[in-house]
Order: sequence, then structure tokens, then C-alpha cells
Amino acid sequence: MPSAIEAFAGAIQNARTTLSSLRVVGPRYFLLTALAGYLWAAIGTAQTLLAAVKSGSAGGAGSLKRLLHESYLDAVFMINDSDPDSLAVRSFLSVYRDSLALLREYRQVLKDHPGISLPPVPPSWTFFDRPTNDVIKELDQQNAAHGGSGDLFKRAWAWWEKANYWHWSGVSRKKMVDRLISRGKMDGRAAFIAMSLTRIFNSEAHASPPWEELAPADDGSIAAPPSRSSEIELTQLALSGAQLLEGLSTEVKQFFIANAA
Repeated sequence: MPSAIEAFAGAIQNARTTLSSLRVVGPRYFLLTALAGYLWAAIGTAQTLLAAVKSGSAGGAGSLKRLLHESYLDAVFMINDSDPDSLAVRSFLSVYRDSLALLREYRQVLKDHPGISLPPVPPSWTFFDRPTNDVIKELDQQNAAHGGSGDLFKRAWAWWEKANYWHWSGVSRKKMVDRLISRGKMDGRAAFIAMSLTRIFNSEAHASPPWEELAPADDGSIAAPPSRSSEIELTQLALSGAQLLEGLSTEVKQFFIANAA
């Protein structure tokens, strides 16, 4: 396990070095920001996962592994799309839509429960407190100022208004993998591994009774979870964390090099 931890720590340091070398400039400003963002979030998650591994107790680390896996899959899918800039902006607008919904719901709670001890709407939320057309227009102006299309956000918002799927890709994880196969980015073996990991990581991240591990004793008592995870589990967490972070870091770095302004 020590070598696996060392390799994981090295992968994190290399990813940090890669991130600090990136420059978000040029007409693909929002796409590059999205890719850098995936790497930024993955580094933070990897650092937390490494801390859990070093502590020797990582029973709840499945959700961290899942985030790293999905960050890699999302970034690779976005990069290899025929219109990656549009997908990046859809991702941005997905957060915007969620923020609008949160603002509406928060105000409704304040209205329905005037005596509740909640603060008023934070001033930082005022970005979302404007007509959507004005926000989209402003974002398109920003994109054009960077040398990009003047209607990128308008087109992406029109897609969201018609979309009936929760993810900016418009497809399921399985279809994402299928499309990566058709684009030549994954072979059958890699696709099988990707889908298997997706299922495994999803099951580890979701709350449910651990039927396979937890069984009451003959007298009905239940022992507490072990205070330390097994060496095999800790080693696997470190190895998978390093591999996923290295893969994401490499993909992002290569795309930035290929699209240097």
C-alpha cells in the first residue's frame, strides 16, 4: 500500500502542476474553463480521497471514486464531441437553471413561512435575479469578446428549453460510452470497464443497507463497522484514484495544447 499511496500523491501533484500551467484564453474560453474546472474539482476530490486512504478508514469513499470517474467520462465526452463548445455552455447553463429553481424555491419558503429564521436572499444571487434573455445576451457578449460566437449561449439555452434529460450531454452514461466507442475514443474492452465502473461506483455512492456485509449475530446484536479498512480496499482506492486523475489530467492538458491561442 505505501507505493500506491506514493503514486496517488504523485498523481495529485502532477495534476496540480498541470492545472497551474493552463491558460484560459481565446475563442474557446468557456470550453477551456469547463475542462479546467473538471480538473480543479477532481484534484480537490482526490486530495480528500488520499486523506481517507492515509487515515486507514475509507468505508464511505465510494462517492469520491464515483466523482473522479464521472469527471473523467464527462470531460472525455465533451472533448470528443463535434461541438464541444456547445456542450460546455450547456453545462454552465445547467447550473444556471438549477440556481434559478433554487432562488424561486427559497423565496417561496420565505413567503410561506414568514416567521422562519432564514436570512433574506443573499446579494450574490442577484446575478440570477434578472430576465433570462438579458443574462443569456450578456453571456453571449462575453463569449464574443473572447473571440467566440455571439450566439453560443442563445443556442445552448434553446436546447435546454426543449431538453427532457437532466444531463447536459442529453444522453445516459451508457449512451455516452457507446458514442465514445463510435468516435474511436474507446474500444470494446475499455467501454466494458467504463460501464462496469459506473455501475459499481454508483452502487457504492448510493445510500442503502449493506446487505452483503451486515448480518445480525445469533443474538440479534450488530457489531460496529471496522475502525480500519482492509489493505486491499485502501490500495484499490489509491490506485483507482491515481489512474482516474492521471487520465483526466492528460486529456485536459492535451486539449489545451492543441487549442493554444
